[in-house]
Amino acid sequence: MNRKTLWLALLILVIAFGAYHGLNQQAQPPQALADAQPADSVGGCPRLAVDAPPMWEGFAIEATSVRTGPGLGFPVHESGQLMTFERVYVLQACKGWLEGRVIPSRMIAQAREQLGEGRASETLTFWVPANLIRRD
Repeated sequence: MNRKTLWLALLILVIAFGAYHGLNQQAQPPQALADAQPADSVGGCPRLAVDAPPMWEGFAIEATSVRTGPGLGFPVHESGQLMTFERVYVLQACKGWLEGRVIPSRMIAQAREQLGEGRASETLTFWVPANLIRRD
């Protein structure tokens, strides 16, 4: 055998071994969605400050549950749901979802004072499917 054939045979063996080894390894359990995300993002969307200025204002076209992140895989937000025609201050759009809040910017400082920074961020913002909010 010449050198070229020998290298080709070796390469094929390495590829075959790698494929066999990869197929027979036990799969790692998936991480929790929150654990897999960088600290400055949620569900692959940027994490905005609770006092970020709204992009636009709108209202819920029907009562709907709100989530802690952009997708049905995220838990329902502790506030539960938006009521039909409830005002929403939209902070961002990402992956077909909108991040919003229901209190105006002028009231955020008071909420921070009462709840603390971290808790204010958790409780004041939520995610909702984009098709359920209509722009004013």
